[in-house]
Amino acid sequence: ILADKIDGTLARRLKAESKLGTVLDTIGDDAFLAASWIFFFLKGLYGPLLLVLILLPRLLVRLSALLLRLMTKKWHIEHLFGDRLGAVAHYFGILWILAQLPRPLEILYGLTVIMYFGALLSILKRIRIAQHRRARHRQRSPGGGHTRRTRADRARCAGRSAGIRILSACPH
Repeated sequence: ILADKIDGTLARRLKAESKLGTVLDTIGDDAFLAASWIFFFLKGLYGPLLLVLILLPRLLVRLSALLLRLMTKKWHIEHLFGDRLGAVAHYFGILWILAQLPRPLEILYGLTVIMYFGALLSILKRIRIAQHRRARHRQRSPGGGHTRRTRADRARCAGRSAGIRILSACPH
């Protein structure tokens, strides 16, 4: 989290912000978290079920971002509250293990609940963003949305413009 704050502040001050930088920052965060959890698993601190439970919410959030991209044709790179909540839970768990505090498994299971809650918030927010973008797109397009013209509609429009060049689109 501290590294995110530092690199974000530096990028803004140096006017070096970019979408690529934001994407790379997210990929770096996810790679660090996954590597940390896999390292703890390989050391035998917990079993494979907990590893899957810990990594799955982050994967679901990334899949929701990809789905939003496919639905709206735009990347939504902003870090949402749910993303941050999940990240805080991840880092708290990592620090708990590194500090060798008591009852790490109970804490990790509790933190996975927070991770899933954060993932749910992020996914729901991305759904709302997609709906909002689609509604805005419908308002901008003529007729309030995309309407598929049938062959009969096209023939009717062609018949109305017989020999006359029409600049506006036929309403059918």
